[in-house]
Amino acid sequence: MSFGSPTPIEVAVQGISLPDNYAHAEKIRGQMARLGFLRDLQFAQAVDYPTLEIEINRERAGQFGLTMADVARSVAPATSSSRFTQPNYWRDPNSGNAFQIQVQLPQNRMQGVDQIGDLPVMQNGRLETRLADIAGLKLGSMPGLIERYNGQRVVSLTANLHGITLGEAAGELNRAIARAGPPPRGASVRLRGQIPPLEQTVSGLRVGLLLAVAAIFILLAANFQSARLALTIVLVIPSILCGVLLMLMATATTLNVQSFMGAIMAIGLRSRIRFCW
Repeated sequence: MSFGSPTPIEVAVQGISLPDNYAHAEKIRGQMARLGFLRDLQFAQAVDYPTLEIEINRERAGQFGLTMADVARSVAPATSSSRFTQPNYWRDPNSGNAFQIQVQLPQNRMQGVDQIGDLPVMQNGRLETRLADIAGLKLGSMPGLIERYNGQRVVSLTANLHGITLGEAAGELNRAIARAGPPPRGASVRLRGQIPPLEQTVSGLRVGLLLAVAAIFILLAANFQSARLALTIVLVIPSILCGVLLMLMATATTLNVQSFMGAIMAIGLRSRIRFCW
């Protein structure tokens, strides 16, 4: 499931300043676009989500005796619904079920800036003026989604892999991030998705391989009462690992979790045979 990420590859720029995060993420995107094994490279958060900016002229609104609350109550049913500002429930006396009642203008009547500007702004239910008379309307844009991690804003780049293993891609991605330069002050760049768990797993298996060798040496030394004999048996481990690598190369198999598990089992099995002999 990519460990919470929408794709196997996710590069997250985390910092306090959202514009700085986007600027540095754009540099990283330029470097990642040069990697031929990446597919569907894109921002997880839309940068230029279309919006309509309504700037209320408080002086003109005051001349009509309107407050910001009056304007908001008139605009909310047209742009979304009154359910978010004025919850209203009706209980069916027969079934006892509660139903939410909301006011909303039909979407086919709100298809342009002019139609929204023609909205009536009322006070105490009286029609006195239009929205365009007391406010300026213009098209704008804003981030479609703002994500936070530990209180800091995050901008993410997501991508899929093609024709390459995850371990090989990790090294190329780290070099691409390094070529993008250092992040802005107060920001950090982190890999998410499947790469961090893979690196943790491989690191744990490497430690497990060394612990297996140490455990075998201790058991052999305790059994033979001689560290020299135990060391003689343990010295066959490099040849075992060479055989494992040769078989991986012959079968075109990557060094993955199963390969590490097989190498640990081969070391234990070979040491047991040597011990029995």
